[in-house]
Amino acid sequence: MSERPWRDDVGRQVRALRMLVAALVGGVLFFLLVVLVSSSFAAGKAEAQRPVITWIALAFAGLSVVLRLVVPGAVVSSARRKILRGEYDPARRATGDRRQQLDAFFRRTGDAGRLMIVYMTTTILAGAILEWAAFFLLVAYMIERHIQGLVVAVALALAIAAHMPSWARVFAWIEGQLRRLDEERQFHPPRG
Repeated sequence: MSERPWRDDVGRQVRALRMLVAALVGGVLFFLLVVLVSSSFAAGKAEAQRPVITWIALAFAGLSVVLRLVVPGAVVSSARRKILRGEYDPARRATGDRRQQLDAFFRRTGDAGRLMIVYMTTTILAGAILEWAAFFLLVAYMIERHIQGLVVAVALALAIAAHMPSWARVFAWIEGQLRRLDEERQFHPPRG
């Protein structure tokens, strides 16, 4: 524990992030239940001849997967550069007690705390990118009742659930990022 003095503070944030990811998954699963129940009442209707909305939703799902692969990495790289320059201040928009809590958190945890905020941001962002596509697919299924949309929506819900953080995974990620920061500081010292 002495080698990671930030562990307890970051661990509390991991618990909060777990609740947020669970809420993202729960929202999709609840809407899935609503779609399935409402579709069961319309069981006699045939599928549409041309599943235009379903194909559009599938295209957006593909785009969301690509965005999920690209955007979080870009956010991490940008945040790490700002941390290196001393410009990363996620508490800048907070006021009052919340600002004081965040400032105290960063004093106790240093760069590890800043990286935890980056991890939280990218995890929520990745889940939200997949979530909107899942909702679109479920709406398409409700309208056109083509099973492809339903199957891909369930797969996206599982992909969101895969973002559920574990303490070990978060700590390993932070330690890896701290090593990268140390290397970048060593090989590219700040100018000034």
